[in-house]
Amino acid sequence: MPSKNKGFSLIELLVVISIILIMSALILASYRSGQIRYTLNLAAEQIISNLRQAQNSAISGKMAETYNGYGIYFRVNQSYYIIFGDVNGNKTYETPTSDILLETTQLPNGIKINSIIQGATSYSYAEVDFEPPAPKTYIKGRSAEQNSNSLIINLSTADGSLSKNITISPFGLIKSD
Repeated sequence: MPSKNKGFSLIELLVVISIILIMSALILASYRSGQIRYTLNLAAEQIISNLRQAQNSAISGKMAETYNGYGIYFRVNQSYYIIFGDVNGNKTYETPTSDILLETTQLPNGIKINSIIQGATSYSYAEVDFEPPAPKTYIKGRSAEQNSNSLIINLSTADGSLSKNITISPFGLIKSD
């Protein structure tokens, strides 16, 4: 008479547990990758928002008697950037003794400014300044008449596995890829 034992064998149980573990590992890896991509996009949107805020401040003439323009200063391999008021009118950021440091903005954890490129030239720093009331855009102290190349700020994760570009045209158009 055949045995009526019901249940799972040890091999069947190990196979099911192995499948569950493999699926869990794949889901967690995908989640982490998505979280890093989201953080990088968030950092790019934060920079774009601050650039547009500087543009809008120049358009509105906010504190025009104090500042000759509003700008943002970027430096390669840093995880922050500086929003400044251009006091001396030279369209570049100088130490807080010459220009007014309005805010130092920290990028999200694990994100840094990887490179700054204009045309075919790579720079260690750059500033984008908006002069009221138009606002006229200055990149590294030069207007569109002096240089027609857009500035590309490349953000990346600390390990360099993901990156995102922010492009600022000499005419003030700001976009990310």
